[in-house]
Amino acid sequence: MQEREFEETIDDYLKAFEARELSRCLGFYADDAMIRFEDALYRGKQAIEEWHKERFVADLRVLDIEEVRPEGNEVIVTLIVASKNLKVWNINRLNGTIAFLFHEGKIQEARFSLGMHNPELWEV
Repeated sequence: MQEREFEETIDDYLKAFEARELSRCLGFYADDAMIRFEDALYRGKQAIEEWHKERFVADLRVLDIEEVRPEGNEVIVTLIVASKNLKVWNINRLNGTIAFLFHEGKIQEARFSLGMHNPELWEV
């Protein structure tokens, strides 16, 4: 795959995520893939399925995609998200970055970094 194809794959993945299409979301990941989210590591399809289910229950939504930057076999996505879990903490939205690493056309690893130090995003 080339950088443009990786970028298109991530766009398709985010659309499937927004539509809550679990099986379609899982299809983008390699069988031995991993997700690093906060302090947790989700390794393998079953764990990645649980991660998606947890995010769907939390009603995690992508509000805005600020940048999608392919770099070789990695795609860096800068975005703004919201969820019911964030609302509990009076956070309306939060910026973050996801680094997707590809191997043989599938997501091998997804690393999430949330911008917890964004005072302008806190509800007053």
